[in-house]
Amino acid sequence: MFPRLESAVPYAPHTPGSIADGRQDTLVAGTAGCRSRHQRMSFPSPLRTPTYVIGDVHGQYEKMVRILRDADLISDDLRWSGADSALWLIGDLVDRGPDGIEVIDLAMRLQREAAAAGGSANTLIGNHDILLLAAFHFGDWPRKRRADSFTAIWERNGGNPADLDLLTGPQVTWLSTLPAMTHCGPYLLTHGDTMLYTRYGRTVADLNEHIRDLRHTMDPVAWYRLLSEFGEHRVFTGATGPKRAREFLQQFGGHRIVHGHTPVKIRPRSRPR
Repeated sequence: MFPRLESAVPYAPHTPGSIADGRQDTLVAGTAGCRSRHQRMSFPSPLRTPTYVIGDVHGQYEKMVRILRDADLISDDLRWSGADSALWLIGDLVDRGPDGIEVIDLAMRLQREAAAAGGSANTLIGNHDILLLAAFHFGDWPRKRRADSFTAIWERNGGNPADLDLLTGPQVTWLSTLPAMTHCGPYLLTHGDTMLYTRYGRTVADLNEHIRDLRHTMDPVAWYRLLSEFGEHRVFTGATGPKRAREFLQQFGGHRIVHGHTPVKIRPRSRPR
């Protein structure tokens, strides 16, 4: 019996994201009617350990804690209890919800504790996380157009002023080094359902290096361009979805895409063959 890929979507207003491969086989990553919005995806997988994926926490710290407890990944005192399990947070830890900094702190601590216990708890960068960093670094740039500044864009997209006030140097450093994409067995994990990744690297390693380097530059134009490209959604659905999914997987590898970023309404299907 293979371990299963577990998934949960804690941000209540959002419907689950999709998992798509080149044939556009999709499964719901979480279901509103499920306990704690947590649903097992039970098709066989060659993952070596139980693996959990959570997308778009968006500052919902209490819901995140409840989901992790329900999955037995943390104890009542919020310490890692998942043994050798693997946890991936696939971006957008902040904005829209009240406790983005608490989410960041928990993710950072669980990363250390899980590694010490022989497991893993890792995080991918999402566009809202990048936008928080942009507001931190550049603020009201460009000053002549306050409505188009990073701070104004961040606020319009649910930025929580308390998060920016409480953001510390170690948190900025951690966010600035997070990867944008990873392989997890046959799965390709990434935050966005967008082709922008194909324009920032030919491989997963190239992409992560490029996005990481960009976050260490002080070029606001490059940051603005990247954030603008995250406006693309739903590239793996619709008539052209299968073709784009195949192209995406051919470029980066893997057999199935796991993403967040966009609410996707899909009809649960039977177990893929």
